[in-house]
Amino acid sequence: MLSLIADSGTGYDELFKRDFPDQFFDFGISEEHMITAAGMASRRKIPFVYTAGAFLAYRCLEFIRDDICFQQQNVKIVGMGSGLAWSTLGSTHHTTEDISVLRALPGLTIFSPACPSEVQNVVRAAYDIKGPVYIRLGWEWG
Repeated sequence: MLSLIADSGTGYDELFKRDFPDQFFDFGISEEHMITAAGMASRRKIPFVYTAGAFLAYRCLEFIRDDICFQQQNVKIVGMGSGLAWSTLGSTHHTTEDISVLRALPGLTIFSPACPSEVQNVVRAAYDIKGPVYIRLGWEWG
């Protein structure tokens, strides 16, 4: 498993980077490049990409569609801060249409867990699914 983030700035990032330095990649504010995880998946890796849901669902839509879903790559996309969870950061961070946008993509499994225990179960299930998965997190739990 690989962890790819885009300047998320969470405690999760620091813990994973410390404990698994060879499996951690920070792409900065470059979500479109992070979605090139499809290339890693084509080499039998299981990348989990993780950043703000709005940036994944909207900014990366074409790359998710063409490089991950059309190719049925085994990439796990984790969007945090769904809905208005980051309301204080402005409308660019609102993730209100992600499910409707991503449901149109072929072969993409979508999960929206409601609590930390569901997140654990969903991550395990996503890991076992051979193909693209989107996990929509309401907030950062850690």
